[in-house]
Amino acid sequence: MSAALREELIEEIKARVDIVDLISEYVPLKRRGQNYVGLCPFHTEKTPSFTVSPGKQLFYCFGCGVGGDAFTFLMKREGLSFTEALRRLAERAGISLDEKEGATVFGFRREKERLYQIGALAARFYHLILLRHPSAAKAREYLRYRRVSPEAVKVFELGYAPDSPRALVDYLRRHGFHPREIALAGLAASRAPEGSFDRFRRRLMFPVKDASGRVVGFGGRSLDNSEPKYLNTPETPLFRKGHHLYGLHLAAPGIRRQGRAVVVEGYLDAVSAWQHGIDNVVATLGTSLTAEQARELKRYTEEVVIAYDADAAGRAAALRVLEILAEMGLRVRVLPLPEGKDPDEFLQDHGGQAFRQLIEEAPPWLVYIIEETIRFHDLADPNECVKAVQKVIPYLAKIEDAVELDNYVRFLSRRTGQLESAIYEEIHKFRRREKRKPRRFIPTDNIQNTQRIADTTFQGPEIYLLYAYLADERWAKHIEASLGTDFWSLPEAGIIATTARELRQEYPCLEGEDFQDKLSRRLPPDALPLLARVMLKEGQEPLESKALEEAIKSIQLKKWEEEIRACRRSLGLAETAGREDEVKKLQARILDLARNIKNLKIGRGEN
Repeated sequence: MSAALREELIEEIKARVDIVDLISEYVPLKRRGQNYVGLCPFHTEKTPSFTVSPGKQLFYCFGCGVGGDAFTFLMKREGLSFTEALRRLAERAGISLDEKEGATVFGFRREKERLYQIGALAARFYHLILLRHPSAAKAREYLRYRRVSPEAVKVFELGYAPDSPRALVDYLRRHGFHPREIALAGLAASRAPEGSFDRFRRRLMFPVKDASGRVVGFGGRSLDNSEPKYLNTPETPLFRKGHHLYGLHLAAPGIRRQGRAVVVEGYLDAVSAWQHGIDNVVATLGTSLTAEQARELKRYTEEVVIAYDADAAGRAAALRVLEILAEMGLRVRVLPLPEGKDPDEFLQDHGGQAFRQLIEEAPPWLVYIIEETIRFHDLADPNECVKAVQKVIPYLAKIEDAVELDNYVRFLSRRTGQLESAIYEEIHKFRRREKRKPRRFIPTDNIQNTQRIADTTFQGPEIYLLYAYLADERWAKHIEASLGTDFWSLPEAGIIATTARELRQEYPCLEGEDFQDKLSRRLPPDALPLLARVMLKEGQEPLESKALEEAIKSIQLKKWEEEIRACRRSLGLAETAGREDEVKKLQARILDLARNIKNLKIGRGEN
């Protein structure tokens, strides 16, 4: 589909679909000034931070940072692809997809269906290699060592990628697929001038399937100690690593029937659970569970049991995901495996019944956090006891239900010997401190406040400048004259600014909401949340020259400070190597930068 055709079709759909009406079907909205607000559908909150602009046809949550247009909302809320959202919104808008638009959608669907066909053929190819080919002997031996049954190999369609540069590519080409399609499916790469070659080689292959059982990607485990140990399909139109769960197509009925899902880390953990008759287990794809995966689980159940490896890495991973799941409104428990064991090892040693017993006895996630914290502190030492309690306080402070909080405070009191009243006092102190912290969105009345936000990327002044850059072309030119065009530390900000500059060159008279609409249509999906955040700045107060200059100075100061640190590192290397000319140049540049920094700070009234 050409860019022009895509823009034309999206423009027509967005012109007919009111984003407020669309989102109101999912979220109760109330008018506030020119915008509408409501509770965010993408994270749990009590105070509305979700804003929808009918004029700009954008939404943004100032709590979790999710934002975009009608397409983005439908894709995120319903888990749709762009093509599926396009058809849904086109039907809503009453647009017939019989002619030009129909050809576009047909092209999307045909491409997607061909990618599914490639995935199915690739899985079959790898599976047959594993079963029959001499080169897969080591893989078969590994599966026997891991006690994976022939039935499990068949049900999960495990396979082997041979040590051949183009075995799969040639196989798929014989079935009528172009190298470009094979690469789009994430199964081939290009190394000019040799052409396409297989992405996976000498690896045990795990097909990753969606909830309908269609292959969307692969995970490949190295069997010869080559790195990386696990290699996943790159991002494709079908596969997004943080969105899929391994084994979900098999586990979904069991999850619904039992009212809970068990989440493990490894592919073979999920396979082993299935072998032992536990049919509600899914695995993440080599990473900690993400918010998208948590939302996927919530479609099937309200309770999740985390069964990660019982080692330091597994415990750390469990701690990272517990709050994600809890914030989704899920009941979360943690399965207590013996030290050093993973689910597969436990199942092989003790069987499915013992594992089921552990699932039933799994404690609530906060009990797990309290016990894990206590385990690493000597409660006989008063200082260590205080440290342990303080580490748990932030979790307790988030509990709003009084009865639930009372139960956990009582439990912590019993485990540490501290008075319940003292624990409550620390919770109240923590909550008061949190209330005094600055909110995460950018204040419009005082640019100085933006310096407190995201000190690692210095996003406060940067977002203020992006707001000014999009509001007025004269300010955009002033910003670029002061800082250049490549100062943006946020990649999305650079993309938005570059696209805006090109759009202004192409349409010199375009401004206001017409400019914003055309800009949003040209941006990639990843840049839309930032655009929505900037465009829906609370208050929409007029930008001020004084605040703009302060933001420019803040960015300039940051750039000089980063450069002087880099020069000092280079100076040390040059002195060690005895490069005297380079040493002199670096010393001179450091002096210049130090002088610039000092003058800028004096000008801002800083010491």
